[in-house]
Amino acid sequence: MTEPLPPVVLTRISRAGMVLPPTPGPAQSWQPRTAAERHLQGEVFRLDRVRRVLLGEVDRLRRTSPGGVAQPAPVRCPLTPKQLDILAGAAAGETSEDTSRRLLMPFNTVKTHRQRAVRKLGARGITHAVAIVVAAGWIPRERVTGGDAS
Repeated sequence: MTEPLPPVVLTRISRAGMVLPPTPGPAQSWQPRTAAERHLQGEVFRLDRVRRVLLGEVDRLRRTSPGGVAQPAPVRCPLTPKQLDILAGAAAGETSEDTSRRLLMPFNTVKTHRQRAVRKLGARGITHAVAIVVAAGWIPRERVTGGDAS
């Protein structure tokens, strides 16, 4: 059995224009009487629908992923192979001049490819772009460390 509400709470409820529901019997359900109660009831139904959708998605992920752990969908690399090659050089510590000599490309072309890669990735600079492609696995670790990865 529940305890009665303190008088202070009852006063606040009545000042707010809310009406306490009667104690429901076996076949009696609570019905809102004011606009505020109708609004709150609508919000309860809306939030309950959201809760059910989220729980359904969690169940779906548990059924479809190995070990019940949700695996993120792989992200497709937005860079061209040449841009990745140039960023791999930067990841290995090459300057634009070094990359230009290694790939037998004009220096300005290497610089342009670097700038476009940074822009495509939404990175703040070349170091940030390198961090993004390495973290995403788009450049193998061997290329970053110069082939002596352990």
